[in-house]
Amino acid sequence: MLNQEYVLTAAHCFYGSDNNAKWNRLFTVAVTELQDSSEAASAERLRIAEIYMHPNYKDGERYLWSNDIAILKLETPATRGELVNYGFSKDYRNQPASFKAVGHGDTRTGFDDSTDLLQVSLNYVTDSQCQAFGLSNVRDDYICFSGDYSAVTQLNGGTCQGDSGGPVYWNDNGRLVQVGITSFGPTTCGDPSIPVTSVFTEVADHYDWIESVLGGHETATYTISEQDRIDFGQTISPTPNVASSGGGGGSMSILFGSLLALVGWSRRRAK
Repeated sequence: MLNQEYVLTAAHCFYGSDNNAKWNRLFTVAVTELQDSSEAASAERLRIAEIYMHPNYKDGERYLWSNDIAILKLETPATRGELVNYGFSKDYRNQPASFKAVGHGDTRTGFDDSTDLLQVSLNYVTDSQCQAFGLSNVRDDYICFSGDYSAVTQLNGGTCQGDSGGPVYWNDNGRLVQVGITSFGPTTCGDPSIPVTSVFTEVADHYDWIESVLGGHETATYTISEQDRIDFGQTISPTPNVASSGGGGGSMSILFGSLLALVGWSRRRAK
């Protein structure tokens, strides 16, 4: 949550012209402070009024989902949840640092055995190491991570399908700062043969755009009304399966989720 009205997420969750993409834009809801997804029905559920897609977002594996960032404006302000720290500094790249990602996504590829909000510790992977993942044109607005190997699961820690748009945090001496937005990863979540398990859009590279949206200087890519929902609902049959995972093919897959759960940590932005 950037403030009580605006939410930071991934652009690929809302991109496209097919019914799945339209359904996500019209019917995705923000659920504040959701610790257990089985309790979503009784939680604070907030519909989306506007979607701001980054103007330079490019979809698909060819483009590696560049500028994969979006901001959602809620129909009504949230009454729960805390605001996130974010900023334009990349100091965390130049020192020993502790990172954690959180999400309600799958616990391994195609399988989820928990309804709890889970977290995973991650290790920063340099751009040169990230290139070994197949990202020969690693962009400045990516930040790559991998997690430690588990003898129990025989996988490395990382994000998985359903975690898209969620945060990775840097622990800056006890203050949590969101440095990335979950974008994509290996086709097999936590694949130990690949040096990268999670690729995030780096928030610092989009600091000015975020501030511009919050300042009212950007035009919404999509504006959503109740009539839009009614009209769309009358045109589709059967209802699209929006809960399924998306895939990018090849060695990468996008990490898709249709229920947006918000987790707040602290209240000030990092400068």
